[in-house]
Amino acid sequence: MRGIPKSAVLTAWALVFGMAGCLIPAILSSRIWWAGVALCLGGYAYIGARYLRCPHCGAGETLDRLSYALVHEYHCRHCGERITLE
Repeated sequence: MRGIPKSAVLTAWALVFGMAGCLIPAILSSRIWWAGVALCLGGYAYIGARYLRCPHCGAGETLDRLSYALVHEYHCRHCGERITLE
């Protein structure tokens, strides 16, 4: 049985924090920071569409639920199958 890579979940969190880190200076000071926001958002959209899905039915899962699945047993909301993180 295949699972979702832990590195994808951790990379998604890094992109979320990177986007927040770029968003604050973008609002307060310079427009160049919007490029960082766009890159982080695009990277998160790619990882979300490619990796952050149920391996059984293909339904999208949220990042907070997959973070819960890092340390607890978690089942897909759509098909009910167990999601494992490798």
